[in-house]
Amino acid sequence: MNTFKRKIKGVIFDLDGTLINSIEDIKDSLNHILKTHDHPIITTKKCSALVGHGLFDLVKHSVPEEFREKPYLDLLVSEMREEYTTRWLDKTALYDGVDEMLNQLSKRKYVFAVLSNKVQTSTQTLVSQLLSNWHFSVVAGAIPERPLKPHPASIRFVLDELGLQADEVIFVGDGDADVLAAQSISMKVIAVSWGYRTKQSLSALSPDYMIDHPNQILDILL
Repeated sequence: MNTFKRKIKGVIFDLDGTLINSIEDIKDSLNHILKTHDHPIITTKKCSALVGHGLFDLVKHSVPEEFREKPYLDLLVSEMREEYTTRWLDKTALYDGVDEMLNQLSKRKYVFAVLSNKVQTSTQTLVSQLLSNWHFSVVAGAIPERPLKPHPASIRFVLDELGLQADEVIFVGDGDADVLAAQSISMKVIAVSWGYRTKQSLSALSPDYMIDHPNQILDILL
């Protein structure tokens, strides 16, 4: 299945919905804040549909429209960030098959990176806690100075850190922001169906590959 013009040397992974299933801890943290402020709580399905574009965007679209003034949203975001740090490993775990997939790619000396729209501290903590068996050369989360995916600056930052070109790397993610980020710089992208977006919605973005299990990444790269 490998049809790349130049040898792929690196893999950039999204984090939430791709390597780890964190949706329940995200939802529980968010619902705690929503209840505290007398807003309706949200379901796992709705939370899955809203994540992927950063914490501010998640909080904004979880409250009624009349409460979406920025100062108020900034308060909720701050509270959500603090609450999440108390429960981010309660239910979060690797998806089945991720460990073996990473083991096989590591044996073949692929370079790994994480690019997430989750805040930097949370991204680093979850990678260090759940993915410490593998070396990730770059762990890039959201910081104020760098635009979020799908902006091309985020993915170009990772490439620069890796010292690789776009055609030497493939992106793996579960969200529209992941697919669009890769496409913005003509990077090959693998969309995964086990994450937080529907297979139909991802297929509509025309990723280079669509897979249903982590071991299928091996079929594409090896």
